[in-house]
Amino acid sequence: MKKNFILLFLSIGAIFFILTGCFSDPVKDDLEDYVNNGIMPLAEDEDEIISLYESVTGINYIDDFILYETIHLDIIPKYQVFIDDLEAIRPETREVRDIHEVYIQAHNTQYNAMVIILDALDYQDHGLINNANENLNEARTLFRNFLYDLEDLLDEHNLEMEYVTNSMM
Repeated sequence: MKKNFILLFLSIGAIFFILTGCFSDPVKDDLEDYVNNGIMPLAEDEDEIISLYESVTGINYIDDFILYETIHLDIIPKYQVFIDDLEAIRPETREVRDIHEVYIQAHNTQYNAMVIILDALDYQDHGLINNANENLNEARTLFRNFLYDLEDLLDEHNLEMEYVTNSMM
């Protein structure tokens, strides 16, 4: 009787283990890890880069020299480290990898715009400024696509994100 009880208990445990394995959601697990341990730890660095850029553009623009120095000495070096950290994130599932690639592409496009702005300032070339602005617009579109895709995937897997960076949108 005791032996039958132990066998029954082990059988139930094995069935529970198998069912638990069947109901796991690798995309959900990967997505949680991606958001919590991948991109969220980088959010502060991203916000710092955005703040630096905003501090010398738009209504905060003072002159080309300050813009150039800030981009060259502050933004570009920080952005290079940020992109390296971003590219080091390796999601496990295709769905999360696809979203992450859009995020990397958005940041690379935005970074390239910063480099073009430096060239435009060096050569006082308005055509290059237009090119940089086109890159910034493309980056904004990519950031929006990333956020939409991320929100859709979060919804699909019953997850919520409490904080989203505003990536020069």
